[in-house]
Amino acid sequence: MIKKGTTKTVKITSFFVYGTLRPDDNSQAPWTKDFVKGLKFKKAHFRDGILFFDEFPTVSLLYSDNDHYHSDESNPSIKKFDETLMNLYNDNQCNGIVGYLATIDETLLSDTNDIEKLFEEKLKEADIIEEYPEIYKRSIIKVKHLNEDGGDANKDGVVDGNQTQNDHTYCYIYHREDCNRETIIAHGDWVKRNF
Repeated sequence: MIKKGTTKTVKITSFFVYGTLRPDDNSQAPWTKDFVKGLKFKKAHFRDGILFFDEFPTVSLLYSDNDHYHSDESNPSIKKFDETLMNLYNDNQCNGIVGYLATIDETLLSDTNDIEKLFEEKLKEADIIEEYPEIYKRSIIKVKHLNEDGGDANKDGVVDGNQTQNDHTYCYIYHREDCNRETIIAHGDWVKRNF
């Protein structure tokens, strides 16, 4: 959970998946089919990261963890950014990350009170797959909802029952700052890679 301002708490009940945990992953990763069971997905975009390929797809965040969800969107200059990553982002004309917001599919449940428990189980499963915290870090970010064709979604502030802010949702992302940065997927969409 994160605190917004002084009174509002946002409960994190979703993941942003961008690689082998995507429902449309085409890499034949052995864990994808099991992981996606019991989840529903909504296309989303995260602008403040770079997608790399280092044995597996991985994201590096452009800013420190805390700046991703506590920053003032109207004043991005207050964020603490990694100059090397920002230069890579700009030099390669990166476009952030395209992925999916993954949440528990409550239509499969007989008791919706189980959502939190099931999300915690999925979180443990994802932690094992991503070898968290040894290999990947897990942070909270804010992603923008997209239509299936990749355009911005025009929603009323609530998507699939998750806590949102306008057309954004707070969620977990797995990322690495120490990955091999030789292979950049500048367009940010893992399933459209061409190597």
